[in-house]
Amino acid sequence: MLNALETQISNNYSQLHQELQQNTAVLDTRIVNNISDLNDSYNQLNQFLVNLEDEFIVLTEQTSKLENSTTRLDDIQSQLQAQIQNLQDLPQQITSNYSQSEMNLHSNTTVLDQRIFNNASILNFSVQSLNASLIDWKSGQELIQQQILI
Repeated sequence: MLNALETQISNNYSQLHQELQQNTAVLDTRIVNNISDLNDSYNQLNQFLVNLEDEFIVLTEQTSKLENSTTRLDDIQSQLQAQIQNLQDLPQQITSNYSQSEMNLHSNTTVLDQRIFNNASILNFSVQSLNASLIDWKSGQELIQQQILI
């Protein structure tokens, strides 16, 4: 009975440990992927800004030759403002993704903590039951010894 209980507890612990590792790995992967995606977007936006700046320089040099350069420059300025706004929004996106991942980790940790607590309660009850059984067994042995002596 004790071996079965130890096996059950060991299996429960192994399962909980494996689930914690899996959940942690999933969250770590999500965080890494989110950061990687945000970094890729940031790099693309920076390259786009570099390209726009180069184009702005060329357009500025040709302003005297081009009739509708003003309209073109206004369009480029709008694109730059949109890209700058996107860059300014990146920290909030990173913070939001991190907060969500942190909440998920906290939730998973709370569930695992509850499972560990439940298993500890079961183990405590089992130990108390085993102790009571051992006391009963010892009492029975003492009665047998007394009967043998009589």
